[in-house]
Amino acid sequence: MGFCVSKLLGTESQDSGSPGGMIGFSKTYQHPRPIDDDYDFPLDGKDIASVSDKELLFAFATAPRLYEYGYVTVSRVSKDLVIKSGPGVAETTKFALETLQLPVPRVHRAFIVDVPDTGKVFGTPSEDIHLIVMDYIKGSTVEKAWRSFDIAAKENVAQQVADVVNKMQSTVLNHMRIGPIGRAHDETCQGPWFAGYGTGPFDTLKELEDWCNHKVDVGIMVKQLLPETPRFEFKDTVLTHQDLAMRNLVVNEDMKVWVINWGCAGVYPKSSNKPRCSFRRRIMSMLIWCWRGSLIDTI
Repeated sequence: MGFCVSKLLGTESQDSGSPGGMIGFSKTYQHPRPIDDDYDFPLDGKDIASVSDKELLFAFATAPRLYEYGYVTVSRVSKDLVIKSGPGVAETTKFALETLQLPVPRVHRAFIVDVPDTGKVFGTPSEDIHLIVMDYIKGSTVEKAWRSFDIAAKENVAQQVADVVNKMQSTVLNHMRIGPIGRAHDETCQGPWFAGYGTGPFDTLKELEDWCNHKVDVGIMVKQLLPETPRFEFKDTVLTHQDLAMRNLVVNEDMKVWVINWGCAGVYPKSSNKPRCSFRRRIMSMLIWCWRGSLIDTI
């Protein structure tokens, strides 16, 4: 097709280096060009419905990268659209928007393409690449803007995040499969609860509960946990983001907060924590802690 998968995954520089590395919760990479609205993006002025998968793949490979994190890349392909790589994101993002009415980017297309591989990344002749076309959210991450907010703005942001979490925690999804929404039968669960290479899949909530309790048993055995550590007893499942960090919250010029990067999200056990303070104050404290120390929250 004229280009290799190493370009798709950002192993070639765009005027500056990128950190590379495996999936994890480290500092992300962003090139300055994607946030410049005067830049000529490859799909500017085009009707996305009439663009072929091949054209979308080429645009993804050649457009400036908005975000790069492990093997996940987001390229800004027009003034209003981005293309993101990575499986298990499209259906979860659509569910968050269409069913829960959460402030998330709208998904326009999701498709899989088979592209040649040089062997530098995957070591195989070809690789299926999952791509998602969705809205570009104009604004700044809360991580970058937090210092400039006054106390009223910070409380406004905290309330919006609390509303999002409350909506997710109050919508019981016991009828849905554990893990990413719309996942393949053998697709694993990702996120800070699980190993870096993924865990599962789990067909039932009991399987996930047993896996978590096994980890408790191992922790007790190696003396990393006290013998009286309580065991997990899961009851209900809800939509869980798992990476609700400040870098994944975008605030626009109207001070509306958007939640992005649903790559670790899915249907998981509802939190049993009962905070003594108001939930808004809890979120406010979480955001301050996150800004100071790059906290990764698992809600």
